[in-house]
Amino acid sequence: MHRIPVAAMAKAALVALLLGACAVPDISQVNLPKIHTDMFAPPSFSEFMKRDAKSAAVGPQDLVDGEGRCADMAPPASGQDIAGGQAGPAAPAPARGLALEMTECEVVRATGQAQTVQIGNNERSERSVVMTYIVGARPGIYRFVGGRLVSIERLPEPPSAPSPAKKPPKRQVSQR
Repeated sequence: MHRIPVAAMAKAALVALLLGACAVPDISQVNLPKIHTDMFAPPSFSEFMKRDAKSAAVGPQDLVDGEGRCADMAPPASGQDIAGGQAGPAAPAPARGLALEMTECEVVRATGQAQTVQIGNNERSERSVVMTYIVGARPGIYRFVGGRLVSIERLPEPPSAPSPAKKPPKRQVSQR
């Protein structure tokens, strides 16, 4: 067996690397995705305030009245309940997404008129509204401060109607 000295193997490896480097493209031609460092930084309070200031001010047209109607909504015709449907179950509202910071009327337009509405002021003298939807696609308690949605509490699902008892299968009498 032939023994190759370690120094000769190191020189051969170095030559192979140098020759291989000739085939590597220029690193400036490689397009890597750009990562914005501000994506990973926690938001600062001033940035939050800037985003909050960008949202439009809530005006009287964005607020509900004591019955849960907006200024641009027609009053219910006689024979209709507070949910906007005929006396009985509430009419389903068109499907639309909900998000925090929506105005009172945006939520009413998305979910329909609430079954109960409580309007008052909180400890900071801001308008505070609690709308409760007992029936409909999104039953829950919707809380607003200053005309904007701040929380949604889901109500428990109504108990399902008990299913009728199943009758035992009839036995066939075999004749012998």
